[in-house]
Amino acid sequence: MVSKDNETIGRDFYIDKEIFDNPKIVFDYTNKKIVFTCFIDESGSGEKGSTGVYLLKIGAKDLSIEQKASSKYSKSFISKLTGKDTLFVQEKLLTFKIKDVLLDMAGNPIVIAESFFQTTESVPVTNNFFSNNTYPEYRNINVYNYNDLLLFWMNESGQIGNSTILRKKQVTEDDGGIYSSYITNNNGDKLNFIHTDMMNGNIDLVLQAVDETGHIDKKILIADLERSNPVIAKMGKQVSMSELVLPCFRNSSFKLLKITFF
Repeated sequence: MVSKDNETIGRDFYIDKEIFDNPKIVFDYTNKKIVFTCFIDESGSGEKGSTGVYLLKIGAKDLSIEQKASSKYSKSFISKLTGKDTLFVQEKLLTFKIKDVLLDMAGNPIVIAESFFQTTESVPVTNNFFSNNTYPEYRNINVYNYNDLLLFWMNESGQIGNSTILRKKQVTEDDGGIYSSYITNNNGDKLNFIHTDMMNGNIDLVLQAVDETGHIDKKILIADLERSNPVIAKMGKQVSMSELVLPCFRNSSFKLLKITFF
């Protein structure tokens, strides 16, 4: 609903697609539009997942629909993401959900999605010395997996014009995933993604900078972080066009880590 001159207007919208996960709504202050994006499932297979991106652009003045479009993932993109041949890939993303939506100057969205899934594992527990129980004992561990990021650059027609895959691996146990995910810095020229990464067996603090063409420049900011000194990247804040502040722990003390982009 929009209020103007003490008059409130409202409108109901019908989405003619099956929505996968929660939609994202952002306001385009430059072009005075409401931008609605979501993942959709047009497969009809019954297995939960998404097959493409749905886009609505709504005029803020009168709530009229100015653009409605949907775009499917290509088999070549799914093949690149999964490493499988195009003949065998399914045209559906199972674990990816939209995390952020950014707008370019023309008001076209850049949709950022992250892979997340949670599993539970049972591990054996050593019996107490005084225990008379001869049966093995187990306890459950919740495992939180935050992995690759996807960027979909939507074009003027509301279709996926370009797509980028940012590889990362974040696996933690019984912490609710607080030390996983990422923070984004948008300095106007590049999107800078800061996150921890376990791809090489260590825990590194990594920067992945993406320009408007989708080119990725990956750097390790801090190598081989100690597991007892974590960085909470997703609770970071962009304090200026060129600075991010991230909460972290060092030597059992709470610290703030400042990252400056030149």
